Amino acid sequence: MIYWMLFLTKVYQVFFDPVLITQSFIFDNFQLREYLEEPRKENTSIIITLSGDVNMSVSKTWVDSSGAVSNRGVLPFSIFTDSIKEYIEGDINFCNLETTVLNDNSLANADKSYCFRMHTNALKHLAQTGFNLFALANNHMEDYGTRGVLQTLENIKILSSECTLFFAGAGADYDEAVMPFIFEIKGHRFAFSSLGISGLPATSSSPGVALTSFSEKVLGDLSSVEADYRILALHAGNERNEYVTYLQNSIIKKALEEYEIDLVVGTHPHIVQGAEYYEGRMAFYSLGNFLMLGARNMSTVENSLYKKDFGLFVKIFLSDSLEIDSVTVHPVFNMHFQPYFLSDSVDVAMRVEWLNKISNRPYMTPIEENIIFQCDGVRGIFVP
Repeated sequence: MIYWMLFLTKVYQVFFDPVLITQSFIFDNFQLREYLEEPRKENTSIIITLSGDVNMSVSKTWVDSSGAVSNRGVLPFSIFTDSIKEYIEGDINFCNLETTVLNDNSLANADKSYCFRMHTNALKHLAQTGFNLFALANNHMEDYGTRGVLQTLENIKILSSECTLFFAGAGADYDEAVMPFIFEIKGHRFAFSSLGISGLPATSSSPGVALTSFSEKVLGDLSSVEADYRILALHAGNERNEYVTYLQNSIIKKALEEYEIDLVVGTHPHIVQGAEYYEGRMAFYSLGNFLMLGARNMSTVENSLYKKDFGLFVKIFLSDSLEIDSVTVHPVFNMHFQPYFLSDSVDVAMRVEWLNKISNRPYMTPIEENIIFQCDGVRGIFVP
């Protein structure tokens, strides 16, 4: 019965929804797709890719050097990334590291429902897949206490000697947690900071994360540091809720308007929330899950069809002057196990249209008129 209901829904959408007729039929049959092609890589100075929450181990389990610990046992890390690794090809490839990075199975987990840790080899695999920019300020950095934070930082720093890793948001003390990470790509100087909700704030004498309550300090430092392009990761919002919270709204508005941060990347709600563009700067309020072993299959969430059952993979093309040439968004499915990009043109178009809808009132209040991602049946595309 449910199968037939879904089938009839899709038939209705294909034949009666004018947006989908335009995006799926006209693009496919009148060969207009070429007008929405991504710019060629050689014509772009910098490519940034953005992925949401990433963790390669189920909750409250041991870590294993040989593979990811899943609900189906220990499996090779590549099992989970084979379908997406070809897309992690930017100069900067971001994800929110929603876990501690530990080789120690002796640490006790915190008293909470979900606690995550993954082996250093899992992070090494992510780096070999292409990821190089990691947000650490989130509510799972607390899962194995202060020792877990310190070991995570130590493991990341050791791995940095053999892999390219840029990271921010956690530290052995307050100063380290709030400090922007500075790195250089193709002669351009980038600055990156990370803020998030957590029960383990960094203090002057103890390790932890850069809380959202530290936002004025973090934004001020990020804005004033010498850099050509500034990126802020924000881990906040209500889980499985497409409505942006006051906290998200206030921090992101300040970042874009007052502190002139070039790019804000949001995570934590585990579903996709809206996006906005303001005077050459851009914010994604939540990218949703990307590769979260042990997380819920979001297609089982209530009223999830076309709305809460996907994550978002973003590709930003910057010019030589680091201005946005174009932005593409790709809906991602099966984020709790083996993520893959949706390929059915109707499935893609419906989710891009949902992103356009929630990028406006009442879901959020953009600074300017909301942006519109045009859909070619493969992805959404925004050209300023």
